[in-house]
Amino acid sequence: MNIRQIRDLIRLEQYRLTRHARDECRLRQITLDDVEEAIANGQIVEKHLDEEGFNCFLIAGERFNGDVVHVASKIVDDILQINTVYYPHTHLWERDSKRKKR
Repeated sequence: MNIRQIRDLIRLEQYRLTRHARDECRLRQITLDDVEEAIANGQIVEKHLDEEGFNCFLIAGERFNGDVVHVASKIVDDILQINTVYYPHTHLWERDSKRKKR
C-alpha cells in the first residue's frame, strides 16, 4: 500500500474514522475536509504492521491553512480506518513534522 492507493480509498469514500479520531478532530477543530486535504497533499512518514498484522500508516500533510496534521490509519478489510488525527508535538518531531527528533 502506498500513498496513491490511500488517496484512492479517500476519493472512493472507502474510509472511516474511529470514534477516537472523531473526538480528536472535534477537540482540535480539524474538519473531515482537513483530514482529506492532509492525505491528498501528504506523505507517509511511518509504516508498520500492528500486533494484529494490519498495515498501519502515519501520514503528515497540511490543512487548508498550512498547519501540518498527522493522520494515523490502517487498512482493515480494504477500508482505510483513520484511528486518530493530531497536530505533531514540536518536542517530538522535526520542524517539517515528517521526521522524529533524535
